[in-house]
Amino acid sequence: MVFPWLPLADCGSRPKFRSRIVGGNISKPGQFPWQASLHYQNQHLCGGSIITPRWIVTAAHCGIFIHIGRTVKK
Repeated sequence: MVFPWLPLADCGSRPKFRSRIVGGNISKPGQFPWQASLHYQNQHLCGGSIITPRWIVTAAHCGIFIHIGRTVKK
């Protein structure tokens, strides 16, 4: 099958990395207190949601570099 409306040049290539969500807004620290940022080597790795004082839920692939018992930043 041929789909002439699909751009063939983009097939298999990654889009340019964008550091922001398209149309997103910059938030202030503390504006979303249930949101957590999981870091690895001082870099943001994944986001998570705080569900209790001791638990954060995140995507499964985000736990690859997380070491249980490490210091938690507040």
